[in-house]
Amino acid sequence: MNTAHHMFPFAATALLGVVLLMFTAHAQAPDAPAEPPSAAPPATPAPPAAPSETPPAAPAAPAAPAAPAAPAAPADPPPPAAPAYAADALLVIAHPSRAKEDIDAGWLKGAYLGKRTRWSDGSPIKPIRRKADSPAGEALLDRVLDMSESSFRRYWQKRQLSGRGVMPPMASSGRGLSQLIAANPNMMTVVSGAELSGAGAVHIVEVK
Repeated sequence: MNTAHHMFPFAATALLGVVLLMFTAHAQAPDAPAEPPSAAPPATPAPPAAPSETPPAAPAAPAAPAAPAAPAAPADPPPPAAPAYAADALLVIAHPSRAKEDIDAGWLKGAYLGKRTRWSDGSPIKPIRRKADSPAGEALLDRVLDMSESSFRRYWQKRQLSGRGVMPPMASSGRGLSQLIAANPNMMTVVSGAELSGAGAVHIVEVK
């Protein structure tokens, strides 16, 4: 028998066994673990927003305080009311500028008899007489001059003859006397308390 002929079946069988062994080993080999899915890369954070170039609005200026209302001008005080005098009171009325003059019975007597001829500022005193039958004229003769109307006239006749003055003029009535005195700083006269109503802006002195 040929030796080569006998070895071929053996070789084929051995080759077949090797192939089967490799196939079996490949079938029994564990599957390679699956690769874990790759994690997605973290998202890139967005850059911070650039600050606005617009400057912040300036704060509103405070409102100017309202100007205080001007105080109302005080009203002129009313002139003081004349004090109440008795109806038979003897009153001297003179210009308001003579308020500082020291007028009394002695001053009044000297003015009507021509012995006091100047106000304190040097201006001439210009007395006005009242009729003897008027309340003020009667009070002046009796309570201040201590004369009758006739004796008063004789007194002044003598003075005029000797050049020592002129007898004071006489008012025809008491109406308008206060307005006349208020307009003439050098004049003065006498009135009674009953005649004082509406005396106007004059300086008043009661003679006791």
